[in-house]
Amino acid sequence: MNEVIYLELLKDLFLIFSLRMIDVILMTTVTLSMVSNKKLRAGIIGGIETVLYAVVLSKVMAKLNSPITLIVYGLAYGLGIIVAMLIEEKFSDDKFTAQIVVLEEDLGVVKDIRDMDIPVTVIDGQGISNEKRFFLFIVLNKQKYQLLDKYVKKKELFMTVNKSSPINGYFR
Repeated sequence: MNEVIYLELLKDLFLIFSLRMIDVILMTTVTLSMVSNKKLRAGIIGGIETVLYAVVLSKVMAKLNSPITLIVYGLAYGLGIIVAMLIEEKFSDDKFTAQIVVLEEDLGVVKDIRDMDIPVTVIDGQGISNEKRFFLFIVLNKQKYQLLDKYVKKKELFMTVNKSSPINGYFR
């Protein structure tokens, strides 16, 4: 008899863990979709996530007398966030803007970056010491960002990077 109760508890814990992890992956995807202004995707996934959440919560509420249930529920939440972020990182089509500041003698990097098939806009400026500087403005996708990041580190350049909103068109 105890084996049956034990197996039933394991089955419930596995179900709670699996459903909660899927629920959190969907919830994180909804949040990231909202931030990326992907309304339809956020709405559809959000509806599915809500139903799944209600199912999981009802299972947990039925087992509140078991502390292991709450621990499994919490672990699934944390792991779900990590998995969702890894999935989003792998499949996102994010765009980035990068700004690199160089001195005149370092302007050769513009050709190098353009040779990587990355468009660059060069803007004249000056720093606090009134020394002439050049600001390189770059819009790129994740794959090109990884290539640029390696190059910038190798050349020991100063670069800032921001995730961008949707972008239309570009200059060559």
